This record gives sequence, C-alpha cells and structure tokens, in this order.
Amino acid sequence: MLEQTRNGVTVRVEGATHQPVSKIDDNFQQLFPIKNQKIILYCARGGRAGQAKEILSNSVTPI
Repeated sequence: MLEQTRNGVTVRVEGATHQPVSKIDDNFQQLFPIKNQKIILYCARGGRAGQAKEILSNSVTPI
C-alpha cells in the first residue's frame, strides 16, 4: 500500500497492496481469499483505514 502525505513523503509497507476504499467491498473475495486471515488497514491519517474497517466489519475476517 502506498500513502502520499501532505509533505509529499510516500510510505510503503512491504508486502502490502494498495486498494482504494471504494473498491474494498467489491473486491473482498479476491483481496482476502483465506477466511479468518488477519487484515491490517492503514493510511496516512487513519480516516480511510477507519472507513475500510467499517466496510469490512460485517465480514468474518478479524480486522
């Protein structure tokens, strides 16, 4: 996942994938094929990660 901050610094967590919040629900099965796998969500400030958590909160996968 790549995050662009206000000052232009880009942060990438090794092994992470970038997914727009608007696509997470549509791509859930493809993104998380293993049931009960651990998912770590992050973004620069937490807003989008919080939105993604809300979208995925009805899933059986622990977040």
